[in-house]
Amino acid sequence: MPRITKKINKKRFADDIAERTGMPKYKAMIFLEAFMEQFEEYLVDGETIGLRGLFSVGTKTIKGFECKNLRTQKNNIWIPERKKIKFNISEQLKNAVNEPDEGEEYE
Repeated sequence: MPRITKKINKKRFADDIAERTGMPKYKAMIFLEAFMEQFEEYLVDGETIGLRGLFSVGTKTIKGFECKNLRTQKNNIWIPERKKIKFNISEQLKNAVNEPDEGEEYE
């Protein structure tokens, strides 16, 4: 039977942190917002964030290039250099997600 996936929003995430740690919900929300702001700041600054056992995320620069304008088929256009987010999941997390549930077997 396939797993049903749910999208966890920021409020639910903060509530779960509060429940697990015993801190008030408003403090968990403050923590989560600060974490997200710092996470974004590191990526904007070109840093790589590595959380052992979970993932590593960083940016990779994609060089600019020239290509044909698909609308006119005549003029070439320049696509400027940009950054791309690179996300790598740890083996530990990959294995945890792919473990079969109790009573479930691979065929």
